[in-house]
Amino acid sequence: MPSIFSSPLLETALCMVLVFALLSLLASSIVEIVNTYFKEREKMLYTAVSRMFDDNINVNFGQLLYSHPIVENLRKDRNNLPKYINPEIFSNVIIDVVNNYAREYKFNQLSGKIELNLPQGLVTSDVFASFFNAVKQMKHTDLKLVLMNICEKCVAAEKPLEALHQQLQQWYNSQMDRVTGWYKEKTGKSLWWVAALVAITMNVDSLHLFTTLYKSPILRSQLTPIAEAVANNYERLKADTTLSQRDRMLQAIQVNDSLIKKDSMMRDTTYANKMIVILKKIKEIDSLQHNIDSGRMTKAVDIATQQAEQIAALNLPIGWKDTLPPLKKGTGFTGFLWYLLGIFLTTYALKAGAPFWFELLVRFVNIRKTGARPDTGNK
Repeated sequence: MPSIFSSPLLETALCMVLVFALLSLLASSIVEIVNTYFKEREKMLYTAVSRMFDDNINVNFGQLLYSHPIVENLRKDRNNLPKYINPEIFSNVIIDVVNNYAREYKFNQLSGKIELNLPQGLVTSDVFASFFNAVKQMKHTDLKLVLMNICEKCVAAEKPLEALHQQLQQWYNSQMDRVTGWYKEKTGKSLWWVAALVAITMNVDSLHLFTTLYKSPILRSQLTPIAEAVANNYERLKADTTLSQRDRMLQAIQVNDSLIKKDSMMRDTTYANKMIVILKKIKEIDSLQHNIDSGRMTKAVDIATQQAEQIAALNLPIGWKDTLPPLKKGTGFTGFLWYLLGIFLTTYALKAGAPFWFELLVRFVNIRKTGARPDTGNK
């Protein structure tokens, strides 16, 4: 009697999770491409930094930060803002910007040059004192109070300048945590629409997909080893702390071609080849981008395309062939409603995000491993 861990139902669920993991990764890649094309990260970072120093009275030091030479060098070109400013650069540049704005200059008639006019008693090399003095010169606003509080926390420190850097970096990091939340919220809304686009464009009817997988042991036998390989790769890569979660997923989907079993019954690749078409279109969109991460994104799409070419040999029941599956089967309006439900379920599944499906894939594979009994050789 077959074990529940190798039952058709569990294998079908495992294959469904694999498909959702790959398609949700595709959907998130499209979202990232769109966000990169419209420079959403850069705009959100600029808005956040500007808001940190916006008080409607004093000069906006956040906007001046973007004209500082150090930050200017982070741009790829004049038309692109930096995608990321690390905390160390932020604290160094803000101290420079505040100090420079508060400095006074005078014209030396003897030399015919404009020279820095240092306030009496202020040592040129005392950067912290210069910063504190510049904050004191600001007009009274809530922003001035924030900066004054930061400075006052550093006065009694053994190294006030280092303490100032730490305080500014903590402030910046707390703001960036909020920006990350805003970006995820915005991305989540975009993912709904992209998930629906992927489900419709690739004609992924979850109900039809589940039924086909459940009734096809051959198709399940083709997909199961790929699902296990992807899950094992992803779990192994978790130990590499240098990789982001997205990089782990992209590397996890690289599986060996030998895992795909060639079978005479599986030669019709019309359905799955549609996935390759979609991914190649993404490549064309990606080629329009001119940003720092273009090389990384191209590599990501290349990996996804390689995976799609491997899946193409499996004749998955997705993609367009002749007409809508329910209409082709002659099931009429009721069948069309079931089809719409299947598309909605796919959209909802992809909205959960690639990390969710990859983690679930690992759990399913671990369940199968736990349930598999070693062969003792006894008959």
